[in-house]
Amino acid sequence: MNALEREQDSDGRWRSWVNEQVRGPYADFAGRFDAILFLAAPGFDVVLDWRCQQEADLLGVAPDDLPQDERRRLAGFIQYFERITRRMLAGGVRSSVTVRLDRNRQPVAAPE
Repeated sequence: MNALEREQDSDGRWRSWVNEQVRGPYADFAGRFDAILFLAAPGFDVVLDWRCQQEADLLGVAPDDLPQDERRRLAGFIQYFERITRRMLAGGVRSSVTVRLDRNRQPVAAPE
């Protein structure tokens, strides 16, 4: 449980709803695909850096020049996806092909 869940979903209502959506409508939707490619980060610890790099690109600044307030905002934002992302990285994803990436987003092994 991360800080967002502790503070804003202490009864688990939101987490339960998300899990229902992943098992139901999302699974139905994903089941219609011919294939699913999963680009697997090396761990959740890189997600904030990667999201900050994306935001910096959108703002036209170097990642090191992204304002700290924006980095803090993004740190809060990614908490909404942390549980699902960690589950996927631990193997809880159904994909046709998984490509494991290193910290620099380069493939580290041949696809499964």
